[in-house]
Amino acid sequence: MALNPVINPRLERGILIECKNYKAAVDVTYIGKFYSLLKVSKQNAGILVAWKGVTGGTDWKNGYGLIRKIALRDNLYIIVLDKNDLKVVVNQQLSIFKLS
Repeated sequence: MALNPVINPRLERGILIECKNYKAAVDVTYIGKFYSLLKVSKQNAGILVAWKGVTGGTDWKNGYGLIRKIALRDNLYIIVLDKNDLKVVVNQQLSIFKLS
């Protein structure tokens, strides 16, 4: 899907979206697999929709830590949307582009 680069220049080559509706937060294994898909398809951004979020917190461990390391090393960005983010968008409180 090609997006207008005016929205965000990092999305000029398109974006991949993957959904994970698991009983637990998504861990590094599935983040690594999504990263591989992004690299093979030569995308520099992707959205990972994970109902329960991603493992880890503010530290550099687990899922969020891997996402940070990927961004720093490869200039490749994985945006995580969890159930709370989706509820905000569905209730029209914020646009998906304004979530932080």
